[in-house]
Amino acid sequence: MDIEGYEKPALSGLKNTLAECRPVIFLEVTMDSGSSFKDLMDLKSTIPREYKIYSVIEKSPRTTNIISYEMKELTGKVNLLMVPTNQSSRIQRILAEL
Repeated sequence: MDIEGYEKPALSGLKNTLAECRPVIFLEVTMDSGSSFKDLMDLKSTIPREYKIYSVIEKSPRTTNIISYEMKELTGKVNLLMVPTNQSSRIQRILAEL
């Protein structure tokens, strides 16, 4: 989702769907927006606890690196991959093949 600062209301509206369907989410978060999250804990409060949050870093226009550790803080504009715990090992195997 790339919704220019409205990530918090969107995820809040999807709370039941996320809990039931557990989709993998790719999200761009803009922290300097007034309607965005205050911090990482604020983000985590809008998604089920069973999700892991990974940072996605673009190294160059043709290369993307997915950092395989959970986010510790949110600053500026960041791309996130949010994965239900029961799917994280499958996702890590797929990413290792890239």
